[in-house]
Amino acid sequence: MQKLIATLIALAGVSEAPATGAVTPKQRVFFENKIRPVLVQHCYECHTPDAKKIGGKLLLDSGRIC
Repeated sequence: MQKLIATLIALAGVSEAPATGAVTPKQRVFFENKIRPVLVQHCYECHTPDAKKIGGKLLLDSGRIC
C-alpha cells in the first residue's frame, strides 16, 4: 500500500517519497485530503474485496493485484 500511496502522491505533483519508500507526514496528509476522497468516490466500488468483480484485478485497499 505504501508504494501505491507514494506513486499517487508523485503523480499528483507532490515531491516523491524518500528512496526508502517511506511516506512523510506531509505526503500522508496530502493523500488523505486530496487523493483518498477521489479513490473513494470513483474507484473503491470496483477495487475492493467486496466488489462483485474486481476491476483490473487491483485491490486499492491493499495495493495488491489478484
